[in-house]
Amino acid sequence: MMSFMSLGSIRATVHRCSGFMAAKSERKVICRSDLIHSTPFIHSLVIRSQYAVITEADLVKVTQAINGDDKLRMQEFTTVLDRREPPETVGIILEITGDIGIPSLRSETAHGSDAVGIGPNANSARQKAFEALLSTNDDHQRAFDAGRLRQPTIRIVKPGTFSDYRRWRGAKQNSGIGQIKVPVVMVDPVSIEWLEERVVKEL
Repeated sequence: MMSFMSLGSIRATVHRCSGFMAAKSERKVICRSDLIHSTPFIHSLVIRSQYAVITEADLVKVTQAINGDDKLRMQEFTTVLDRREPPETVGIILEITGDIGIPSLRSETAHGSDAVGIGPNANSARQKAFEALLSTNDDHQRAFDAGRLRQPTIRIVKPGTFSDYRRWRGAKQNSGIGQIKVPVVMVDPVSIEWLEERVVKEL
Protein backbone atom coordinates (compact mmCIF):
# COMPACT_ATOMS: atom_id res chain seq x y z
CA MET A 1 0.00 0.00 0.00
CA MET A 2 1.28 3.44 -0.85
CA SER A 3 1.15 6.36 1.55
CA PHE A 4 2.52 9.86 1.85
CA MET A 5 5.33 10.63 4.28
CA SER A 6 7.48 13.65 5.02
CA LEU A 7 11.12 13.77 3.97
CA GLY A 8 13.86 16.10 5.12
CA SER A 9 12.40 18.52 7.64
CA ILE A 10 11.04 15.71 9.83
CA ARG A 11 13.38 13.38 11.68
CA ALA A 12 11.63 10.24 10.63
CA THR A 13 11.73 7.34 13.00
CA VAL A 14 9.43 4.72 11.54
CA HIS A 15 7.72 2.66 14.21
CA ARG A 16 4.49 0.84 14.87
CA CYS A 17 1.51 2.79 16.12
CA SER A 18 -1.77 0.97 16.74
CA GLY A 19 -0.87 -1.50 14.01
CA PHE A 20 -0.08 1.11 11.36
CA MET A 21 3.10 2.74 10.09
CA ALA A 22 3.74 6.19 11.51
CA ALA A 23 6.23 9.01 11.12
CA LYS A 24 7.60 10.22 14.42
CA SER A 25 9.03 13.72 14.70
CA GLU A 26 10.41 15.56 17.68
CA ARG A 27 7.12 17.45 17.99
CA LYS A 28 4.34 14.97 17.37
CA VAL A 29 3.39 11.56 16.07
CA ILE A 30 0.83 11.28 13.27
CA CYS A 31 -0.89 7.90 13.01
CA ARG A 32 -3.33 6.92 10.29
CA SER A 33 -3.99 3.70 8.46
CA ASP A 34 -3.59 5.12 4.95
CA LEU A 35 -2.11 8.62 4.75
CA ILE A 36 0.38 10.57 6.76
CA HIS A 37 -0.39 14.23 6.17
CA SER A 38 1.91 17.19 6.00
CA THR A 39 2.01 19.49 8.99
CA PRO A 40 3.04 23.17 8.90
CA PHE A 41 6.70 22.38 9.67
CA ILE A 42 6.95 19.70 6.94
CA HIS A 43 7.67 20.88 3.42
CA SER A 44 9.00 17.91 1.43
CA LEU A 45 6.79 14.89 0.79
CA VAL A 46 7.29 11.50 -0.76
CA ILE A 47 5.01 8.68 -1.82
CA ARG A 48 5.94 5.60 0.18
CA SER A 49 4.83 2.12 -0.85
CA GLN A 50 5.54 -1.25 0.72
CA TYR A 51 8.45 -1.73 -1.66
CA ALA A 52 9.91 1.70 -2.46
CA VAL A 53 9.93 5.43 -1.83
CA ILE A 54 9.03 7.78 -4.70
CA THR A 55 10.64 11.15 -4.00
CA GLU A 56 9.80 14.58 -5.33
CA ALA A 57 12.85 14.36 -7.59
CA ASP A 58 11.56 11.06 -9.00
CA LEU A 59 8.15 12.60 -9.66
CA VAL A 60 9.68 15.60 -11.41
CA LYS A 61 11.63 13.19 -13.62
CA VAL A 62 8.42 11.33 -14.46
CA THR A 63 6.64 14.51 -15.50
CA GLN A 64 9.61 15.74 -17.51
CA ALA A 65 9.39 12.56 -19.57
CA ILE A 66 5.93 13.53 -20.86
CA ASN A 67 6.60 17.24 -21.35
CA GLY A 68 7.22 18.15 -24.98
CA ASP A 69 5.61 19.38 -28.17
CA ASP A 70 5.01 15.82 -29.38
CA LYS A 71 3.25 14.77 -26.15
CA LEU A 72 2.01 17.34 -23.66
CA ARG A 73 3.07 20.95 -23.35
CA MET A 74 2.85 21.16 -19.58
CA GLN A 75 2.35 24.41 -17.76
CA GLU A 76 1.91 23.19 -14.17
CA PHE A 77 1.34 19.90 -12.43
CA THR A 78 0.91 18.10 -9.15
CA THR A 79 0.88 14.42 -8.25
CA VAL A 80 -1.49 12.42 -6.07
CA LEU A 81 -1.94 8.87 -4.87
CA ASP A 82 -4.43 7.45 -7.36
CA ARG A 83 -6.57 4.82 -5.68
CA ARG A 84 -9.55 4.95 -8.03
CA GLU A 85 -8.85 1.35 -9.01
CA PRO A 86 -6.33 -1.24 -7.83
CA PRO A 87 -3.44 -1.40 -7.72
CA GLU A 88 -2.49 2.06 -6.49
CA THR A 89 -0.28 4.25 -8.63
CA VAL A 90 1.08 7.73 -9.09
CA GLY A 91 -1.53 10.09 -10.48
CA ILE A 92 -0.40 13.15 -12.43
CA ILE A 93 -2.80 16.08 -12.61
CA LEU A 94 -1.60 18.75 -15.01
CA GLU A 95 -2.49 21.84 -16.97
CA ILE A 96 -1.21 22.28 -20.49
CA THR A 97 -0.46 25.36 -22.54
CA GLY A 98 -2.31 25.97 -25.76
CA ASP A 99 -5.40 24.28 -27.15
CA ILE A 100 -6.64 21.38 -25.07
CA GLY A 101 -8.57 19.98 -28.01
CA ILE A 102 -12.03 20.71 -26.59
CA PRO A 103 -13.71 23.65 -28.41
CA SER A 104 -15.73 24.76 -25.39
CA LEU A 105 -12.53 24.98 -23.34
CA ARG A 106 -10.29 26.59 -25.95
CA SER A 107 -7.55 28.56 -24.24
CA GLU A 108 -7.43 32.27 -24.92
CA THR A 109 -3.68 31.88 -25.53
CA ALA A 110 -4.14 29.23 -28.23
CA HIS A 111 -3.71 30.57 -31.74
CA GLY A 112 -3.25 28.20 -34.66
CA SER A 113 -1.70 24.75 -34.87
CA ASP A 114 1.52 25.81 -33.13
CA ALA A 115 -0.48 26.36 -29.93
CA VAL A 116 -1.91 22.85 -29.67
CA GLY A 117 -1.10 21.61 -26.17
CA ILE A 118 -1.71 17.90 -26.83
CA GLY A 119 0.82 16.53 -29.29
CA PRO A 120 0.53 13.65 -31.77
CA ASN A 121 2.25 11.23 -29.40
CA ALA A 122 0.17 12.08 -26.33
CA ASN A 123 -1.24 8.57 -26.23
CA SER A 124 2.23 7.29 -25.36
CA ALA A 125 2.56 9.65 -22.40
CA ARG A 126 1.50 7.10 -19.77
CA GLN A 127 4.04 4.59 -21.05
CA LYS A 128 6.76 7.25 -21.11
CA ALA A 129 5.87 8.26 -17.55
CA PHE A 130 6.01 4.62 -16.51
CA GLU A 131 9.41 4.09 -18.12
CA ALA A 132 10.72 7.16 -16.31
CA LEU A 133 9.33 5.85 -13.03
CA LEU A 134 10.98 2.46 -13.57
CA SER A 135 14.31 4.18 -14.18
CA THR A 136 14.26 5.68 -10.68
CA ASN A 137 14.11 2.38 -8.81
CA ASP A 138 14.40 -1.27 -9.89
CA ASP A 139 11.80 -2.23 -7.29
CA HIS A 140 9.07 -0.60 -9.38
CA GLN A 141 9.46 -3.19 -12.15
CA ARG A 142 9.23 -6.02 -9.64
CA ALA A 143 6.14 -4.46 -8.12
CA PHE A 144 4.56 -4.10 -11.56
CA ASP A 145 5.34 -7.72 -12.43
CA ALA A 146 3.74 -8.78 -9.12
CA GLY A 147 0.58 -6.79 -9.83
CA ARG A 148 1.22 -4.20 -7.12
CA LEU A 149 1.75 -1.25 -9.44
CA ARG A 150 0.19 -0.01 -12.66
CA GLN A 151 1.11 2.72 -15.12
CA PRO A 152 0.84 6.27 -13.78
CA THR A 153 -2.42 7.99 -14.63
CA ILE A 154 -2.55 11.37 -16.37
CA ARG A 155 -5.44 13.77 -16.02
CA ILE A 156 -5.66 17.19 -17.67
CA VAL A 157 -7.51 20.04 -16.01
CA LYS A 158 -9.15 22.94 -17.80
CA PRO A 159 -7.07 26.05 -18.61
CA GLY A 160 -6.51 28.39 -15.69
CA THR A 161 -7.13 25.75 -13.03
CA PHE A 162 -3.89 26.22 -11.11
CA SER A 163 -4.29 30.01 -11.08
CA ASP A 164 -7.79 29.47 -9.72
CA TYR A 165 -6.35 27.01 -7.21
CA ARG A 166 -4.02 29.68 -5.85
CA ARG A 167 -6.88 32.14 -5.48
CA TRP A 168 -9.07 29.50 -3.84
CA ARG A 169 -6.37 28.41 -1.39
CA GLY A 170 -5.40 31.99 -0.70
CA ALA A 171 -8.98 32.86 0.20
CA LYS A 172 -9.25 29.81 2.47
CA GLN A 173 -5.99 30.62 4.23
CA ASN A 174 -6.45 34.40 4.15
CA SER A 175 -3.10 34.82 2.40
CA GLY A 176 -1.85 36.34 -0.83
CA ILE A 177 -1.79 34.38 -4.07
CA GLY A 178 1.97 34.77 -4.25
CA GLN A 179 2.33 32.79 -1.04
CA ILE A 180 0.42 29.79 -2.40
CA LYS A 181 2.56 27.12 -4.02
CA VAL A 182 1.34 24.12 -5.98
CA PRO A 183 2.99 21.12 -4.27
CA VAL A 184 4.74 18.40 -6.24
CA VAL A 185 2.87 15.92 -4.03
CA MET A 186 -0.65 16.88 -2.97
CA VAL A 187 -2.11 15.14 0.08
CA ASP A 188 -4.95 17.40 1.20
CA PRO A 189 -8.14 15.50 0.22
CA VAL A 190 -10.18 18.69 -0.13
CA SER A 191 -7.65 20.18 -2.56
CA ILE A 192 -7.46 16.93 -4.51
CA GLU A 193 -11.23 16.81 -4.84
CA TRP A 194 -11.24 20.45 -5.96
CA LEU A 195 -8.75 19.63 -8.74
CA GLU A 196 -10.52 16.44 -9.77
CA GLU A 197 -13.73 18.38 -10.32
CA ARG A 198 -11.87 20.37 -12.98
CA VAL A 199 -10.46 17.44 -14.93
CA VAL A 200 -11.59 17.58 -18.55
CA LYS A 201 -9.53 14.82 -20.14
CA GLU A 202 -7.76 11.64 -19.09
CA LEU A 203 -5.18 9.87 -21.22
